[in-house]
Amino acid sequence: MFSLRRIQPKKACYLGGDLHISQGLEITKWSATLSNLNFHIERPGDTQGQIDIYLPQNPTMMKINHQKIDWQILDKQIYRVAVQFEQHADVSII
Repeated sequence: MFSLRRIQPKKACYLGGDLHISQGLEITKWSATLSNLNFHIERPGDTQGQIDIYLPQNPTMMKINHQKIDWQILDKQIYRVAVQFEQHADVSII
């Protein structure tokens, strides 16, 4: 499965990942400004996978549950993030 999403140049966008077949139902909260993005992921049990995100500005730091994480640049302003968590994850991107 895949999903199509319209990217707006000044808005962060969840592009999808391999956490849920819906490509977004796992995101339960989303708060974005031009320079910050915070969102919450919920999945049953131990979860590990990747998510792809469009960001209007280059990130300087990403955290999941208050722990710094690395990211991979896929294309201009598109990033892949490996995530691992138990049931809930708070993701913060600055």
